This record gives sequence, C-alpha cells and structure tokens, in this order.
Amino acid sequence: MKKVIVLGAVTCGILTLEFGPHFFHQSVVSNFMLNTKPVQQETFDLCQSICRKLGINKSNKIEVVVGEGFAAGNLGSTSLRNGAVLSLPYTMYFATRNDIERSGIIKSSYLSRHPDLADKLIPSPNCNKFQMAHELVRLKYKDFILSGTILPAFYLLGYGGFALCNKWALQRRLRILNKILVAVGTLSFYHIVTSRVMNWQVYRADRVAATIDPTYMAGGIEFMRKNQLWEKAFLNGAMPEASIMMLMGYLWHPPSGERLKRLLDLKNFTPYCDDID
Repeated sequence: MKKVIVLGAVTCGILTLEFGPHFFHQSVVSNFMLNTKPVQQETFDLCQSICRKLGINKSNKIEVVVGEGFAAGNLGSTSLRNGAVLSLPYTMYFATRNDIERSGIIKSSYLSRHPDLADKLIPSPNCNKFQMAHELVRLKYKDFILSGTILPAFYLLGYGGFALCNKWALQRRLRILNKILVAVGTLSFYHIVTSRVMNWQVYRADRVAATIDPTYMAGGIEFMRKNQLWEKAFLNGAMPEASIMMLMGYLWHPPSGERLKRLLDLKNFTPYCDDID
C-alpha cells in the first residue's frame, strides 16, 4: 500500500508540473518573464484578426506579451477559466539594422564578419504574421491529454521495469545492470516519442498557418530561412547570452531546414502560391 501511495503521489506531481503552467499562466509570466516589452497596438489587432481567420472563439481571453526570448510560445487555452497567454519574441519588432546592433542579441564581432546578416534578420510583416499564426494554431489545437500523459506514462513504465528487476534479478550486480538498461531504454524511448509528437504538432501548425492566404505562406518561407540564420549564429557562439529556449528548440523541434522543405512542397501543391519565391 505504501508503494501505491508513493507512486500515486509522484504521478500527481508530474501531472501538476505538466498542467500547472497552463492553468496558472499569469504566475509563469509574472515570475519568469521579468523583462517584457511594451506591446504595440498593431500586434493586438493582428492577433484578433488571425483568431477570426482561424475560428478561435473567445479571443479576448488571450493575453499577448512580448519577451526577450528568441521564440514564440503559448500557455493555457481560451476554454479555460484563466484564458491563455501568447508570448512573442521581441525580435519581431526589429525594423532596422541599428535595432539588432543595439539589442546586443548577436556579438558585434560576428556582425562585423557578416555585414549583411543584420539586414537579413529583419522580419517582414508577413514573417511576423506567420509566426503569430503558428502559435495561435497550436493554442487552438491544444493537445492536453496527449502531451500531458506522455511523461507520467513513461514514469510508470520505468517504475514497472525497476519492479521487475527487483523481483527477477537475484544477483545484485545483475539487478543494477538491468536497472541501468531499463533507465536508458525508457529515457531514449521517451525522447523519441516526445520528439515525434512535437514534430507532428509543429508541422500541423506550419501547414494550417501557411494556408490561411498567400501572404502567410510567403511569411512562413521567410521565417524558416531566418530561423536557419539564427540557428547558425547560435551554433557559432555568436549570441552572448544564448537563450535556453533556443537550445531546447534546437534539440526538440524539427530542424528549420525540414520545416522549410515541407512548406516549399506545400506551396507547390497550393494553387494560389505559384508566384511565391
């Protein structure tokens, strides 16, 4: 009975960590997004416009914030009592080369070696539209059950494997070896499954956002090409304070090159996108 209570308590704790940020996103914003930027009125207007195009109900329950991160994100849902939050990167407000240089987001020495890079990183309105639409699609199709049960399921799987090791492996060394194999196998399988689910969610959001109209398709293609530049700068150590979100995105999200390839393939099968480069 004691093991069952401990197992239930740990499982509940994992579920709380998974779902807590979505139910109490205001606390996440206030405690972890300390350096938020002023949100321009056109950003609020664009958010409402995209919500109407995507058929998102109760869009007034979406709080829009702009942070110092490199990537957009979202928490919560419009179907929840506390609503949702849409987090956008302040890079979407870069309008000139001076904006990038003053931000310090990329080392000046790296910019001096690549004089054309700053101009290439300035996003167009279409690029910003796609980035916001992508996150709103993921907000609309929030897979709470799928995403929230993967970690508890693998915890229970690992727990069961350890229990079998204790029961059947009589020698201590053999029992330890079996437990190591169970742990490595469970973590590896968890990473594979989580990556597949993440990739599926990202590709779906890209597809839905890009097919809103031709300007979103053009913005998506531009966004992926700029992402490749950001990733290259990140890997070359050009960012003085590399964001953990950039690192997690690089490890868990599908590569920008693959996302770009899928968008280009989608463009070829979308009649109204023939003139998009």
